[in-house]
Amino acid sequence: MKKLLTFIIAGISVIFLSCGKDEKISFVENKVKGPQLVIDKFSITATNMGKTEWIFHARKAVVFEDKNLIDADEINIDFFIDKKGEEISSHLVAIKGNVNTKTNDMEAVGAVVLTSGSGNTLFTEKVKWLSAAQKFFTEEAVKVEKKDSIITGIGMEADPNLENVRIFKDVKVEAKE
Repeated sequence: MKKLLTFIIAGISVIFLSCGKDEKISFVENKVKGPQLVIDKFSITATNMGKTEWIFHARKAVVFEDKNLIDADEINIDFFIDKKGEEISSHLVAIKGNVNTKTNDMEAVGAVVLTSGSGNTLFTEKVKWLSAAQKFFTEEAVKVEKKDSIITGIGMEADPNLENVRIFKDVKVEAKE
């Protein structure tokens, strides 16, 4: 018993003597950066001065807060460009996409279909929404179907209603019968 008590006192002494004033506790930083959230049936709404600008829905979203980025699968987005933010001006669907949560810029990739309220439809493989400019932009091949024509080409800039579409090169226009 005496030996056990001596051993315990010696152990406690070693612990106290090793904890000097100059000793600091340090933490190892986790260098592995990954998503902060993974959300099924995701939805986010962007507003400006109380007016809805767009609503972004996805089957699944992965949120990277440190990168101001949301990556999503099976996306569909409603754009509200009217003055009150109540009427859908266009609807976009794509296989995947992302949102920059700082700028509200978006990118849609894979079988992108954008349909305006007036019935104009854009088909492409990749399109970006530039929030500050309130325009769609792509460098990919595009096809725009309007009531009376089909326009194809490479690269495009368009307003959300697909009323003002500018195709950059290899433009072909075909009249519908």
